[in-house]
Amino acid sequence: MAASLPSVTDETTQHEPTGRHWISFWSVVVMQVVAAFNMNMSKVVLVALGLWLANKHQSFQGIEHVVAVALVVPYVLFSPTAGWLADRFPKSTVIRVSASVQVLLLVLLWLCLQNHALGAAVAVFFLLSSQATILSPSKMSVVKELVGGRRMGFASGVIEGTVILAILGGQIAGGNWFDAGLADHPRDG
Repeated sequence: MAASLPSVTDETTQHEPTGRHWISFWSVVVMQVVAAFNMNMSKVVLVALGLWLANKHQSFQGIEHVVAVALVVPYVLFSPTAGWLADRFPKSTVIRVSASVQVLLLVLLWLCLQNHALGAAVAVFFLLSSQATILSPSKMSVVKELVGGRRMGFASGVIEGTVILAILGGQIAGGNWFDAGLADHPRDG
């Protein structure tokens, strides 16, 4: 006779989501899509710009590695702190503050690119990646609170599917934006 798993009766995993919960869930999905889109668009633009400048001997070789490190290192360094913040403070507060910081960092990144400050842009990209690291645990753990345990499969599927589309969209948009900017500069034969 097979042993059955104990049932979970925790109210955060078994509640029926209300209309307000679903609105909050879809807001988190939209915020996640925008964040993934922005991060990947920024990454593509920085790598492409760095490679283009390196080819013209106006930047250092290996910029793509520096951008990759700026993307990954915050997750290694700050993940424990991000988890602590998600447990210590209301998740909605962490999400709101983090989303606001993202907007400020994107404006700062754009200003760096407009002023041809590639080094500063990479530093801002590091901060943007750090912001994503801080956001991640709160964003992921609030979903279960919003939709309950019985709807987690659906919610996870929506989040994973939309984030993949946002990553692809950000990469395409970043490439197109870079190409449009490159059209303003003469090509060397």
